Amino acid sequence: IDEQFEDKFVDMGIGPALYAACYDQNADPMLRTASCQLYQALSKDSLEREMKLGECREEIVVKLLNSSHHLLETEGVKSCARLGVEPRCKVKLVQLGCLEPLVRIAADSTHHDMAVHMQCMQALLNLSTNPNNQVPICKRALHLLLRKSRTPTLPEEIRRLASGILSNLSRHPS
Repeated sequence: IDEQFEDKFVDMGIGPALYAACYDQNADPMLRTASCQLYQALSKDSLEREMKLGECREEIVVKLLNSSHHLLETEGVKSCARLGVEPRCKVKLVQLGCLEPLVRIAADSTHHDMAVHMQCMQALLNLSTNPNNQVPICKRALHLLLRKSRTPTLPEEIRRLASGILSNLSRHPS
């Protein structure tokens, strides 16, 4: 979809409908996931377009992470990892409460597949580069990160991500 088409889509007022579908607990999870993906795609790279849509991508991500539904949580983890690289999103995601569900999902090895765990750890790594997030991550995830960095039965990538997060945390200015 080109940018002009996206702008027209937003100008037509699609934001409230997508937002409503994202939060409708009675809606089909696939519809909710698709609505959230489209909402985030439309608001990506355009603060003006995000303002027209009427809600923040970060709020939707945290809602997905807290949804208690496998598909929606998975989409939330992917979105958090993606948004976590954007400097203006890092602190806001943590302020809105993304850490608790990320740590819960990262700690639960039976609920999600390994790809989701890697994306969860990637999200934490991305968020941990901001000094404002380092103390909250330490408070909520330190024991988990130490355990994951030293468990030889975990995939090397998980151990490497956990070690990277710990390295970022150790660089806190205080």
